[in-house]
Amino acid sequence: MVSWAIKKLIPILKIAAPMAFKGLYGKLFPKKAREKALREWDDWPRRIENLREKASTLEEKLEIIDIGRYTLAGFGTLSYIAPVMNNVEKARKIASPHFEDTSEFSLVEKSVPHNITTEMGLELMQIAEKYDKEGKKPHPGEKEIQDFLDRFGTRSNQEIDLGVPQWKEEPGYVIDLIQSYIDNGSYKNGIENFEKGKQEAEKAIASIKRRLIEAGEKGKAKKVESLLKSYRHTFGLREHSKYALTQMFSIYREILLDIGKQFVLEGKIDDKNDIFFLRFEEIKKGENLQELVKANREEYEKNLLIKAPRIITSTGESIYYPVEEGDEILTGIPVSAGVCSGRVRVLSSPEQGPKLEKGDVLVTRGTNPAWTPLFINAGALIMETGGPISHGSVVAREYGVPAVVGIKEATKRFKDGQMVKVNGETGTVEII
Repeated sequence: MVSWAIKKLIPILKIAAPMAFKGLYGKLFPKKAREKALREWDDWPRRIENLREKASTLEEKLEIIDIGRYTLAGFGTLSYIAPVMNNVEKARKIASPHFEDTSEFSLVEKSVPHNITTEMGLELMQIAEKYDKEGKKPHPGEKEIQDFLDRFGTRSNQEIDLGVPQWKEEPGYVIDLIQSYIDNGSYKNGIENFEKGKQEAEKAIASIKRRLIEAGEKGKAKKVESLLKSYRHTFGLREHSKYALTQMFSIYREILLDIGKQFVLEGKIDDKNDIFFLRFEEIKKGENLQELVKANREEYEKNLLIKAPRIITSTGESIYYPVEEGDEILTGIPVSAGVCSGRVRVLSSPEQGPKLEKGDVLVTRGTNPAWTPLFINAGALIMETGGPISHGSVVAREYGVPAVVGIKEATKRFKDGQMVKVNGETGTVEII
């Protein structure tokens, strides 16, 4: 019995122990932890690339694509910043007995530095600003756009699907975004608002500290200041793990496409992209692949229609939406403070971004980093899925965009052109 328990515990400890160590290190040395996390994330793609250069056989190439291992390792590095995730709430709790109004704490979450996804949006705005001043149309051959794709080209509009082309392969989405920024001039406010958010955050920390000192709480003032500064210095890395994964996935995609090209030459499949509709064991076996591609593609299309529940309990109960709404006021989860009234624009994919005009309320099922550049135009955000630290919520807070998530069937209940009032503090959406 003891030996059985040890065998079961060893794999868990191999994962849990390093994560616990990284978490402790991040709590004690937040600045050094940020640097260590970046080095780890940058190291994984290099390791995979080295393995690819040595691989020659089909089995060796497929062996490299260990998505589970590298995904776990990539997210495991998040343990370095885990201790700061709730720093703002911890600081608010310490200060609240001495403050009648704690709204300043929300400002600390704006324009967080070291966020690779926010940097991506800023770079797009800066390109738009340059081209607008020069009267130039964006084109994939332009140096600025090539530089952008060199850094962010492994992104795609469905980043965890290896079968979806990346921006470096199909840069049309990037070009359209830059052109939309030029057409509506939204880059001007976007750049200004981000800089303004940084200043507001720093002023808020200083103000909170001063108010605590004036209340006779110097010890608490020092503690709160430390919590908030650590948050701003480190939390931005929350987006970096996904960025590192897209770089790894890009290599995986290239390996699979190379195999796909070879299979087309051998007459095993009709198109190199058919490789993405085959399981590893099917690829290795190499028989009846065209029939398998057809069957697997049909199964994939059926799975697209499945809706995942918001919560699955330990007993297997599925909870899709925790709150029942009325006809005129819908209630969800508040994730980014602020109030905004605007016209609804329902989007099902980021490629529909040009439809979103400045000040529109963006309504969608959920977002990933590919949606981030659209937040510049959005007056508010409503999502069917997500939580306080999901991608859309984090970026909405950084951009100062009011946001509510968990609105049941929002993409069906709201219609384009409808006027709504979004309250990111109470989690309500009122149909006007």
